[in-house]
Amino acid sequence: MINTFGTIIRVFWLMILLMGGWFLATAAVYSALTMVMGISFNWIHLWIIFALLIALRMFYPRNVFAW
Repeated sequence: MINTFGTIIRVFWLMILLMGGWFLATAAVYSALTMVMGISFNWIHLWIIFALLIALRMFYPRNVFAW
């Protein structure tokens, strides 16, 4: 039982790490675009873009361009 619990904790932290990385990458690109375009930074827009990116990554097949 302790191995199962440890695996669940590792998977949880791995997902947090992956989602955090995607969020930081999205925030960096969004921040750069807002500075270049002169648009004000809005946290709500960032969260919406992040949610769309996560939904796209969850449902978009990875092997679309595979031969």
